[in-house]
Amino acid sequence: MTTPPPQEAAPKPLLALDLYGTLLDTSSISTALESHLPSYHKHLATQICQDWRKHQLEYTWRLNSMGKYDDFSTVTKLSLTDALHRAGAHLPSSTHKLLLSAYDSLSAFADVPQLLHSLQELQIPAVIFSNGTPTQLASAVAMSPVLKDSCIARAQTPFISVHDVGRFKPAPETYRYLLQRLGVEEADAERVVMVSSNPFDVVGAAAVGLRTIWVDREGKGWGDGLGRPKHVVRSLEEVVEIVDDGGDECF
Repeated sequence: MTTPPPQEAAPKPLLALDLYGTLLDTSSISTALESHLPSYHKHLATQICQDWRKHQLEYTWRLNSMGKYDDFSTVTKLSLTDALHRAGAHLPSSTHKLLLSAYDSLSAFADVPQLLHSLQELQIPAVIFSNGTPTQLASAVAMSPVLKDSCIARAQTPFISVHDVGRFKPAPETYRYLLQRLGVEEADAERVVMVSSNPFDVVGAAAVGLRTIWVDREGKGWGDGLGRPKHVVRSLEEVVEIVDDGGDECF
């Protein structure tokens, strides 16, 4: 009787981790912002921070729609100016520079260390995939106590930026570029798992065929009508369980 040849093990999934809002908490810059606001504006720090992030994302979508591109560092600068203007808080350009520099030192969410530990223990390949420029991403990783010594930072390719495409997420070109950089054919796109707390990122990745995990830390549930995530987690600590077990826990 002929012995059938051994089956090749399925290739491990590849994790693509969003940075801003998923690994790093964009609201953590409110402390730096408050320290630079005059006393009569300090109570507006949280709102300005939220508006800064909102305008930052809106600018990227508007640029995509107009077929234009300004890099993410420029977008971050312009959106800060917009948020401060709308709040009536006018700060000198030197303070703007300090705040933009502080954006390289955003705090990691509390569930990030366990994710990184599990990725290393199980040898699951992962890469940061972000709208940030290569310079921003390199700084963010180097300045983060959690990320700088992680398995991601030590990887041959710690991050992939949309900057080379000249488009922002959720434009399909960005996710196709991710696949290209990872050496994955679009027909096998489901091998790449996009992990993000941003619904637009999840929907955009799914539209190109990537498997998606949405991080719902606040537990509010999915509300985006343009798509649905493949998996929903409350914490990044749950991500490895899904990927390593090949689980099918869906929304």
